[in-house]
Amino acid sequence: MKNAIGYIRTRALTGQSFTHDAAAQEWQRMHQMQVIMDYAHANDYKIVDWKIDNGKGVYDDRPALNEIVFGEVHDVDAVIVSSMDRLARSESGYNAISERLKKKNVKLLFCDATS
Repeated sequence: MKNAIGYIRTRALTGQSFTHDAAAQEWQRMHQMQVIMDYAHANDYKIVDWKIDNGKGVYDDRPALNEIVFGEVHDVDAVIVSSMDRLARSESGYNAISERLKKKNVKLLFCDATS
């Protein structure tokens, strides 16, 4: 079995209806977590850590992703994300993240597409 980090990003709370937004954010988190766990199980990965960002897709505002990309990653074979739009909004953003992970010998896998 290979080790992986599950990465989740939910939308930021907008403040219009905090209770509704918080419930929607929690649903997003749980849904993405389930999708990632299903993918991991089907592809012989064990989720050894979860990294979760709550907010906009702006790269600088995502401390959990920055920890994966720029921090130390030990005994991890892959980062699994439910879909590409949870990771990056542009091809250049995706490429920058992907290249950094490749240098660490960590695969970047998406549940909704062939990676």
